[in-house]
Amino acid sequence: MAITNGAHGLASTIVIIVLIFPEIAAHTTFLHDSAPGVYGYAIGVLWLLCGIVYGVFFVAINFCCRSDRENRTKKIFLCNCKGCGLSPIPLAILLTILAMAASGFVLAGSSKFHSHARTSLDIIIKTANVASETIHNATGALRDIQGDLVESSVNVDDSAKLNSTIESFDATAENIVKRARKNRRIINKVCNNHCDHKLELGWCNNFDSFSDDVCTALNNFQENPYSNSLSSIVPCDELLSAESVLSEISAGIYNLVNKVNANISNRQGKLLPSLVYICNPFSGPPEYIYQPENCSANTIQIGDVPKVLEPYTCFDDESCGNGDFLTGSEYELVKAYTSSIQKLLDVYPSTEHLLGCQLVKDAFSQILHKHCKPLKKFAGMTWIGMVVLASIMVFTVVLWTPKEIHEIKDFLLTARRKDARSVKIKRSKDVVKFKVRCSKYLYTLSVFDTEKADKLKQSLPPGLTVQDL
Repeated sequence: MAITNGAHGLASTIVIIVLIFPEIAAHTTFLHDSAPGVYGYAIGVLWLLCGIVYGVFFVAINFCCRSDRENRTKKIFLCNCKGCGLSPIPLAILLTILAMAASGFVLAGSSKFHSHARTSLDIIIKTANVASETIHNATGALRDIQGDLVESSVNVDDSAKLNSTIESFDATAENIVKRARKNRRIINKVCNNHCDHKLELGWCNNFDSFSDDVCTALNNFQENPYSNSLSSIVPCDELLSAESVLSEISAGIYNLVNKVNANISNRQGKLLPSLVYICNPFSGPPEYIYQPENCSANTIQIGDVPKVLEPYTCFDDESCGNGDFLTGSEYELVKAYTSSIQKLLDVYPSTEHLLGCQLVKDAFSQILHKHCKPLKKFAGMTWIGMVVLASIMVFTVVLWTPKEIHEIKDFLLTARRKDARSVKIKRSKDVVKFKVRCSKYLYTLSVFDTEKADKLKQSLPPGLTVQDL
């Protein structure tokens, strides 16, 4: 009977292989068009091979472990005879240890992956906050300019234009902050739902594709920040339109400083004999590049002009007479203009950095160079760990199931013995223990499933005394 069962099992295995192989071959042709991809089908083929090996091994055990007497009429489970030297207990312990190690591997990889993902997200949000702060600083400078010009009784139309520019800057800053908050929630949702659920389902290879997509998008942004998939998150194309305004400001300051220095040259030796020239922080047309470090040592900053003019100013208009002095009102006008220009120059580098989207480029470059490779590395680490863990768990189930079935079978055979006296059932929170008392020994079986324990109780011989404690 055992030979018949073995031959039947081997024949069934061959038939299954013959039926499944064409389907596998058909799917393999379209690996790139399928959801699991190459990795999924590779695992499927691996499991098929493992099943074949296990089936052949199971059939072989039926032959090698078959005795010449009573075992001819019943099927023998794996490693249930004295001829088999294998014991499932050490293997189960080994597989459990390996499963724990693989779980730690998965948790470490997943934790590192999420850590780098969160850090990258924080860099993006921090960049958005810095951009917003930069715009608010420029807005503050413009407000101060507006106040200075109003106090100096400058044209009201100029003040109205400044007020319109301030409102536009404020709206842009709020738009950047709103986008940053909105996209932070979106990215958080993607990381928490998409990545974690994929991890639960075992599709950890999506971590790798996720990191590849993100890093590719960042790299494309470095090449063209004004037209790419991240434009909805980082509005560099909107900031680009403000560069013309910045260029006009640069040209205006450049021309103003040149005119002031020309007037200083004309009046040198008369009213202001020791007055030094003003540093022009911009290069000539048409670039108007901001280069404050190129100022010579004998020049002064625009913001220091009021300090130089103060000794030559008569603040009491009535007592100045006809002397060559600046009046107090003239001094205040010069002070308002120079302080306003200096405030613009103070925020000019950061504003230029922002409008050229260099601030965002630097942030994304930091992510590309410091976090993209670790993201890919730990994504692969997590995926490999999940594959190993799944393999170990499958082998554990394959190993443990026949042993459990055979233990139940042995228990029932013992309970049906003629010298079996009674069965005691002791229930606890986690386990149900069955004890069969025979004339010479006591057989104990532990069942961890309550439903299975109830079915086992119903399978006991009717004439046996059962004590359910």
